[in-house]
Parts: sequence; structure tokens; C-alpha cells
Amino acid sequence: MRKKLVFLLPVLLLLVLSVSCARKDLSPYEADTSHEAADMSTAVLNLDVSGRLIDNNLAVGTDPEDQTSWITIMFSNNMEGGNVDVHVYEYTTSGIDDEVEFTKEWDHGTFGSVLLLKPADDLDYNTNYVLKINASGTSDRYGKKLDKDGDEVGGETPDDDYLFYFVTRKSDGSNGDAIPWIEDTLTPVVTSGVSATDGSSLYGTHYFDFSICIKVEDRTYNSGGTIVYDDIDDNTVNENTVKVLDYYTGQEVKGSVSYNKDNVSPLYRYVIFEPDDQFQPNHMYILRLYAGITDEEGNKLYETAPYVDYIFTTYYQDHNGDTLEIDFRAPSIDHYETDGVYGRIYFSEPIDHNTVGPATIYATSGKQLTYQVGEVMYNGKLVSVVVVSRVDGNNIAGTTVRITGAIKDLAGNIKGYLSTHTF
Repeated sequence: MRKKLVFLLPVLLLLVLSVSCARKDLSPYEADTSHEAADMSTAVLNLDVSGRLIDNNLAVGTDPEDQTSWITIMFSNNMEGGNVDVHVYEYTTSGIDDEVEFTKEWDHGTFGSVLLLKPADDLDYNTNYVLKINASGTSDRYGKKLDKDGDEVGGETPDDDYLFYFVTRKSDGSNGDAIPWIEDTLTPVVTSGVSATDGSSLYGTHYFDFSICIKVEDRTYNSGGTIVYDDIDDNTVNENTVKVLDYYTGQEVKGSVSYNKDNVSPLYRYVIFEPDDQFQPNHMYILRLYAGITDEEGNKLYETAPYVDYIFTTYYQDHNGDTLEIDFRAPSIDHYETDGVYGRIYFSEPIDHNTVGPATIYATSGKQLTYQVGEVMYNGKLVSVVVVSRVDGNNIAGTTVRITGAIKDLAGNIKGYLSTHTF
């Protein structure tokens, strides 16, 4: 009797155990009466598949007419009308390589479905291959997706994907040489701080007329088990996973996002954000990278957080050394004074009087305040002073006030942060 490569889905497992599986700790599943998700288990991997995984490897053939080169996948659910995203690739010491074409033959039954894969052409002698079943593209007739990890959330990559490895026999009929396989569960990492770029070079100074970038690399294992760095999946680098926000307002900065895979460029493996309009000079921003950035295996950039923020401040000049006449600087508080019933708040510049009131300056105790706003010369420049006093006429000393970030200067720049002071 000829052996086949067999990948099993549980409900038909007992039928195969009697002829080709040495595992005795497996349990059968009932027929699909509750529309459970199509399910798999690596525990049902047949002995014919790979000498790396078991001791008594049975050689895999190379001839499409030889049944030892066929792959059988048994599904516990009826897959008629469903979808299966399955591929076979050559596998080398560098990882997954060229895809190999297999023809598909289906047999649908009451208790499940069987998919038979046959090589379209001769397989190469002594060559390693990998069968990959993508859970996100595999579902039964009811739309239920593969749920390999059993968390009741099907179709997750890489948690519910399947990878099976096998090697073909040598030309003399002996077993092939299997390449050691180490599963890639390492996450990508950020390997630099935020830099400025003109599109071709990196700059430590964040000129306000340049784009910004940050280096993100994948970590993986080479054939010897050593961690090496590689490209991330550039398809996951986009406007949904990379955002720039105004540090003070939280408003999103519009722009385009890209990932550089040109290994001769100084920007190699950098995520690049190019704003539609140039940044404001001398201004703080947030570069936000989301966990949706992944490597080719689906490992996320962050495992425990939805995103991580990287703060940067633009330079007050552009790359030519020029400054803008436009006032982009946010107002701030320079000084506080206490004078009996009055408390004085000195700002760094003239502010918009209309933005001063109970909504922007208030006592934490709930006591009502009165407000007077005027301009004075302070430290050689014209600034605004807000004079506050208590409506009940009591001394201001000991009163704690909060000044919100909504106060604006005459150019419309907002203060952007909360200040607290006890007179």
C-alpha cells in the first residue's frame, strides 16, 4: 500500500489512524451540527509528512502520478460553498521561496470534506516544501473560519494559520535532507528614533520643511537559529497604522506613508511620513505607530499595546536656515505673583482676551473668580497679564487655580496644556 501526505481535520481522524498514524491520544469529533468553525490540529499530522517532526520518515515522491507526492487535507465541516486559501512553496535556508502549483480535487460528504492536492508538475528531488493554509481566507459553507488556537475567534493571522513542512526523496529513493525549521514568533522592532529626511538622506535636526521617518525592522531566525533582521510587511504600513498628531491639540496631520525596502538607501527599512503641508516650526508632534504593522508572518509590532507614541519637535528654521514670519509659537506662562486679594498670571506674549474666563481659568475649590486682562512690559517684551481675585473678597493666598490649554495668542495658537498654581 502506498503512503500519502495527509493533513487531517479531526472528524475523520479515526478512519486514518488505523492505517497511517502512530498517535494514540487523539479524540474524534462529532459531525458538524452546530456550525462550528472549520478546525485543524497539528496533532493529526500524518507520519508521511516530514522527518523533522517524527523519527520514522517515509520518503515523499516527486512524480505527480505517485501517490506519495499527494497531499490530503480532511476538514471536519462541509466545505462545499466555502473557501480554502492553501498554497505550497519551496522552502530554503532563507525561508519560503517560489510557489509550486498543485491541482485540487474535492470530495464533500455528510461529516466533512476532503481536499486532495496533486503536483501539477514533477517536484524536485531532495527539496523542502511548505504547505501553508491561511486562516483568514479559509471558511466552511457557513462562513466559519479556521480557529487553530481555539480562542473562538477564527481567521486570525498568524494564530490560526497552518504551516506543514515536508521534503522529497533523493534520486536514489532515500529520504531527503530536511532543513531545520524554527517557527518565527518574533515581533518587529523600532530600531531608531525619529529623524528628519529630505527623501534621500537622514538628518538629526527636524527641519520643519522636511519629512520625518523612523526605522522599523523585522526580527527572524536564520537556518542556524540566530536572530537576524529583515524587512517588515510593507503592505501593513499605511495611513491607518502610521499617524502624526499635533502634540497640543491631538489633531491629525495629513500626509502620505511609505516603507523603504531599497537596501542601498540610507533610508533602508525606514517608515517615512511626508506631510501634505510642511510642519510648523518649533512645534511638538507625535508620531504614532500602531500594532497593525506586522512582519510577513503576521507578528505584530506591539503585543500588549494598540500603539506607541514617539514625540519630536521641529526646528525653528528650515534646512536653508530661513525662518517664517508667521507666529507658530504657542503661548505659555512665564510667571505668577500674589498681591493681597489679587493673583497675577504673566503670559509669554499678548493673548486673546476673549479666551480668558471661568472656562479657561478657575479655582479648584469651586470658588468664583473675577478676571482682568491687560498688557505690560515684562523682561523687555510686551506680554499679557491676567489678574484674578475671589468674588467673596477673601485673600487670594492659598487658592489653587487651573489654567487650561484653550487660551490662545493673537495668532490663534493655543496654549495646549493644563497648568496648576497655588497663590
